[in-house]
Amino acid sequence: MFWSKDDIVGRLSQIPHTLEDISIDIFKGVPSKNDFLHRVNLSRENCPDAPYVCRKLYKNVNIERELMHPYMDGALSNEFAIRQTSYRFMLPYDILRDGIRKEYRVIQPADLKARFPMAYERLLEIKNKSLLDAEELDSGRLDSGRLDSGRLDSGRLDSGRLDSGRLDSGRLDSGRLDSGRLDSADYYQLEEEKILSYTGTPKIIITDHYRFQASYDASGDHVFADGIGIVLGDPGLYHYITAVLNCSISRAFPEIWKREKLRTDSNLYPKMLKRFPIAFPKDESTEILISTISRYLIYLNRQKYISSVCSLACYQELIDFYKRIADLLILDIYLTNDLDPRFMEILSENITPTEEEFEYSSNMSLMIAMQGIKKSILDSPDFRKCKFNNEFTNILATIKNNGVW
Repeated sequence: MFWSKDDIVGRLSQIPHTLEDISIDIFKGVPSKNDFLHRVNLSRENCPDAPYVCRKLYKNVNIERELMHPYMDGALSNEFAIRQTSYRFMLPYDILRDGIRKEYRVIQPADLKARFPMAYERLLEIKNKSLLDAEELDSGRLDSGRLDSGRLDSGRLDSGRLDSGRLDSGRLDSGRLDSGRLDSADYYQLEEEKILSYTGTPKIIITDHYRFQASYDASGDHVFADGIGIVLGDPGLYHYITAVLNCSISRAFPEIWKREKLRTDSNLYPKMLKRFPIAFPKDESTEILISTISRYLIYLNRQKYISSVCSLACYQELIDFYKRIADLLILDIYLTNDLDPRFMEILSENITPTEEEFEYSSNMSLMIAMQGIKKSILDSPDFRKCKFNNEFTNILATIKNNGVW
């Protein structure tokens, strides 16, 4: 059978299970234009005790560390592993209860002033400027120094009061407001983002540039911009799903959106990603194999950004090798289920799972070990004899020739 682009997209569209079926939640990240979730940069020495440099400002600002959380910009994301960055976001809230569904409370302005005075002054400064700019833009003048939209009284935040939808005791449960809505003109401009519900919860972060880039955030403490967060019901699936979202199957997904009219612009939305087809191998050992390779790729991508430039080519060669293997395995699961059994045996003999969280290690010996595994696979007497059937070869050719997806 000749597999055209339409044949592949049609087959993927018919897969009954989706990402929504295995997820607790799929939610949008924090908008990068959110001023009160203020992005700051650590000092050049990356010292957390030094003053922070705020975005678009030319002065240092001291902000309490308790309010700082790691930040991942969409432009800095990378497939398989979150690229390290010195940027942080300032989030004024407390976590009240741990668990997958976290309960948290926004810190009221009066409480913020007492507990975190420097952060209070900085937020007040941002709010004053924001409201002044908005008022000047709207009316071209200030009314006796008083702003009616999002009130400022005598240079203070007004007790957390919202005139257009009151926040019930400043409390939010599982990313949902008990009463009203956080109004960006009156409060911290958190709006309806669920990211605060999942601080400390392992998740996958996915951004959409020219193609999907999915990163597994094992610690779950990253605040991200312009991306989608995925919290899975089964923690054991994270590495497998990360590999699937990064494979060539994902390049066909925009065509599914187009057919089903889910996409109206260039932005990525949770409702679209919920439709992503999910297939699992019949043999559990294959799933474990793909998950292990995914962990290899997390380690290699992480090392690529923290190692010297002279070693980048070596890392990229290994990344390309293991990514190609994962891609072949996933394509077979989704479309043909007919790989050479000996090919699978060779991979399983050399790529063995481990409980150790090696993917976040900085040990260079792991890279050497992965080079050795690659060599053992390629040097296996039967490896060159393994063959792909004509159908599978045709699928690979079609995907390669349709590089746009």
